[in-house]
Amino acid sequence: MKFSYTWLQEYFDTPLPSVADVSRTITMHAFEIDGTEAHGDDTILDIKVLPNRSHDCFSYHGIAREIGALLDISTNIPDVHPKTDGGVSTVDKLSLTVENSKLVPRALKRYVEGVTIGESPDWLKAKLAAHGQRSINNVVDATNLTMWEIGQPVHAFDFDKLADDKKLTVRPARDGEMITTLDGKEFTLDSDVLVISDSEKALDIAGVKGGSVSGVDANTTRLVLSACNFDPINIRKTSKKLGLRTDASIRFEQGISPELAGIAMERLSALVEELAGGKVARDVVESYPNKKNLYVVGVSLSEINTALGTTCSEEEVESYFKRLGFEYKYTQPLENVLALAPTFVGIPYKLGASVLGDAPKLFDCSSFTAYLFGMSGVMIPRMSVDQYVFGTPIDASDIKAGDLVFANSGKEPIHRESKEFMKGTPVPEGVDHVGLYLGDGMVIHSSASNEKGVEIQTLAESPAFQNIVGYRRIITSDDKRFVVTVPAPRIDVRIKEDLIEEIGRLKGLEVIPSTQLSDDGFVHAVNKTEYYKSVVRRALVDAGFSEVSTYAFQKKGEIEVANPIADDKKYLRGSLTDGVTAAIEMNKKNKPLLGTDMIRIFEIGTVFAKNSEEQEIAIAAEKPAELDRGCAAVAQALGVDITWKKNGALATASLTDAIENLSTPDSYGDLPRLPNMTFVPISIYPFILRDIAVWVGGEGDKDTRIQGYKDLEDVIMSHAGKLLARLDLFDTFTKEGRTSYAYHIVFQSNEKTLSDVEVSEIMKNIEDEIRGKGWEAR
Repeated sequence: MKFSYTWLQEYFDTPLPSVADVSRTITMHAFEIDGTEAHGDDTILDIKVLPNRSHDCFSYHGIAREIGALLDISTNIPDVHPKTDGGVSTVDKLSLTVENSKLVPRALKRYVEGVTIGESPDWLKAKLAAHGQRSINNVVDATNLTMWEIGQPVHAFDFDKLADDKKLTVRPARDGEMITTLDGKEFTLDSDVLVISDSEKALDIAGVKGGSVSGVDANTTRLVLSACNFDPINIRKTSKKLGLRTDASIRFEQGISPELAGIAMERLSALVEELAGGKVARDVVESYPNKKNLYVVGVSLSEINTALGTTCSEEEVESYFKRLGFEYKYTQPLENVLALAPTFVGIPYKLGASVLGDAPKLFDCSSFTAYLFGMSGVMIPRMSVDQYVFGTPIDASDIKAGDLVFANSGKEPIHRESKEFMKGTPVPEGVDHVGLYLGDGMVIHSSASNEKGVEIQTLAESPAFQNIVGYRRIITSDDKRFVVTVPAPRIDVRIKEDLIEEIGRLKGLEVIPSTQLSDDGFVHAVNKTEYYKSVVRRALVDAGFSEVSTYAFQKKGEIEVANPIADDKKYLRGSLTDGVTAAIEMNKKNKPLLGTDMIRIFEIGTVFAKNSEEQEIAIAAEKPAELDRGCAAVAQALGVDITWKKNGALATASLTDAIENLSTPDSYGDLPRLPNMTFVPISIYPFILRDIAVWVGGEGDKDTRIQGYKDLEDVIMSHAGKLLARLDLFDTFTKEGRTSYAYHIVFQSNEKTLSDVEVSEIMKNIEDEIRGKGWEAR
């Protein structure tokens, strides 16, 4: 995104360093600068904002905060609100319905009356011009300025062009529904596309572009200001489907915080009031059913210094958080958990209560414990069975205040395997309830059977803990932790590693000294499986086989993937068979390109069953004798008998079973090494094979004949140029003082599909030069 240096300066009371110094700082600590360009008395910085920061830094506010943090200078980003008119109410003028809050997490509308549409002031025109935008009118320009400043797209509708009942709805379009956008283009929509509509018609393509039917023009006197938050995946799909990518869709498809919609509405309202006059309603109509708490993330000083290789002090880390605008406290987590827990006695119970959405107003048993630890800087899984798998097991005799107690009530549903953390881990004893042990035989927990939701009870007498199945310790260190509340726009900061990365880039990774790691007597363990995989790999390569690597995701299998990369890759493979079979068939077709008359391949990879995984080896060859030779090479290399499953040109075996009784080597030192290899990608376009045989030279010794075919190869290569993928000499013989050389010539382009006409022209040129040299093409 491009940024005006002069505009950025408005957010700082102190002068910024030179453009060159600002560019250097941003490059070293945040983003690359793609370039700078003069724009009158201003300079435009083209900042390559990374995808993980586009949600906050595709805006002047975001980049200003970033520059302020990097240079350790304060920003003066204003908190702007309109004056509003107490006598004008949005609720009295219109209504708002959102049909799917998952696709539209937040939507706000505000009524404004008495506006005058006209030209924008010069200062606003200049700001838009810095981004290559022409001024439309004062209201439309205000919406664009708001988006550039905050990173939240907004829109303005002409109130008087809405249907008489003034009922606005954010809904899926009807299949076949038509809309004409502000630039005069017509689009046919379907139910995958969101629209903002009145009771009669679609007003705009939600999150992408406004419609002409409700556009602001010179006759507009009343407005509906709009700020919404949309699901990024839906907007991306809509934009791609319609071939319509806009400044708005680019921001929404990256994902932005719903909180920005409220900030943008206030800024837009104030701008319209300033630029177009009129009366701004005192209120808004809003849909925001699932407002989330701010994320809280914890990290210790030792975790920071261990990850970065630094010796940061508590004060230094605090200074970085202050520069970033992150609120924090530095606390002993166990003490904080135990102090916080009793403050929630009496909070009502809600099954499935969300840590982000419901807490601390509602809890169930596991959201209560997750919230307590999370607010103390220790992130644990949300569900009770996952907390059970996550924690460190302890005996009942070792239980201390701050440990978790787990129970099986005997009432279904009982969780007998983990759900999210290490998904599928068996928990045969079953878990459906958890509480926090307070010491002295007391437990605090949230339960539907408790009269007050969260209650403190005697553990031995609590009805919920009559069948205790285990105890777990969550906090195993006395280290204090920084408990950081992440600002809403920073949706990239979610785990402790994100905080560490922020500290590292502010400190400057270039200033962290290189330090020789001390092994302190550390003995590098040999991975037995990887060692013997290398042994097998070397043996097969020496036997003339080539290794292939195929997808671990396939059409069928026992384990279905939650988020498959494609419809035909929904399962983890249960065998290497399908992948290697497809590989040998594909490579057969590419023999000329590979320069071989025999395909011999193998793969060593992980295969998956319901509750296990193992290493499997698959060998494939076109001839049975070659397949047997490959199998024998593996057995000889390992020195064991191997049970192979053979099916035509393919043999598979469990490598895990084959090496089970082999000893673990002391080191990798005796492993045979594969030669250094350079990977060259194969063109995606088809190749064309042509053969040529040429009589070269007359009488002469061996050296003369060698020079003859080298000269011939030079002729072929000079005419084929970069389209020559492979040149193989496959036959030679001498007769009556002349030598015949026969070649496979493989043509292939990295840019397009070659035609026979193109290749025939090259072959004609080769043959013409051959004849010109006095040679004869057979």
